[in-house]
Amino acid sequence: MDPIEHLHRSPRHARGISLLEVLVAFAIMALALGVLLRIFGTGLRSSAAAERYSAATLWAESLMAGAGSTWPLDPGEEGGSLTGGYRYRRVVRPYDPGPVTGPLPRVPLVSIGVEVAWTEGEKTRRVVLSSLRLGPPEPVR
Repeated sequence: MDPIEHLHRSPRHARGISLLEVLVAFAIMALALGVLLRIFGTGLRSSAAAERYSAATLWAESLMAGAGSTWPLDPGEEGGSLTGGYRYRRVVRPYDPGPVTGPLPRVPLVSIGVEVAWTEGEKTRRVVLSSLRLGPPEPVR
């Protein structure tokens, strides 16, 4: 049988795609695209949230690194605004480790807490870091 002769068969022998099959294929494709768009949208939101947490952590680490050098270790609380819509709060308190036994000298310690917060939609997100540092020397009695 000649290949060209095969193309010229009568319509009752011809096979094609029905309109119903085309509609079903489009419906399946639309569902698959909807799922893919939802996955990509969730990924983008997660990526943006991770970026905000990373920036807040960098701010908190920077504020913590300045303890005792760019800002004093005086007990108290301070807060303010940072670029990018972040807010911070620093808390410095004397730290008491409890009774010291033995011949060890008592070392003055301060507890430092840094919190960086931001608003994301209706939620307030925050990163909190805390540390102990050597405080100012106690006066000799």
